[in-house]
Amino acid sequence: MVKRFVEDLSIPVVVNGDCWGKEGVEEVRRLGARGVMVGRGALVSMAGFGETGKTKDDVVRDYLRECLRWDNHFINTKYVVLEMINFRRLTEEGKNCLTDKDRSKITIKEVCKVKDYEGLCKLWGVEMEKERGESEEGIERKYDDEYFLKEERKDDNEREKKKVKTAAALE
Repeated sequence: MVKRFVEDLSIPVVVNGDCWGKEGVEEVRRLGARGVMVGRGALVSMAGFGETGKTKDDVVRDYLRECLRWDNHFINTKYVVLEMINFRRLTEEGKNCLTDKDRSKITIKEVCKVKDYEGLCKLWGVEMEKERGESEEGIERKYDDEYFLKEERKDDNEREKKKVKTAAALE
């Protein structure tokens, strides 16, 4: 079906869904797709995408470090970690791709008991204070609403100026 879409459409085709490893991505690309979006396959196992040296717990630790650097909301982080360590959404093809490296040593029950970053980091041995708010390059990466609000205020000011000009022109 992918090949037919690629042939029939004049726009680049990006395929999404159920690529469980490098072979699936390569097959979709061979059929002519310009790109592939990978979700569950990458959450379940990075081994199929070239990260063969990392365990699931290594990937979770890396993810936690990035969440701390970017000041990601804890609930979102916990949800993604739980998705990473469970296999409830796997198809049979996905289950066949699992290796021991794909299984976390931390249980879902342990993660569900955790109520904050401190507890989550403790489970995986991530030093919170070392990671929080700064990248390795020393660049501040803490989320701040002001980043978005600044542009919003500028737009509001422009709209207000236009209203004033319009009102003045009508007088």
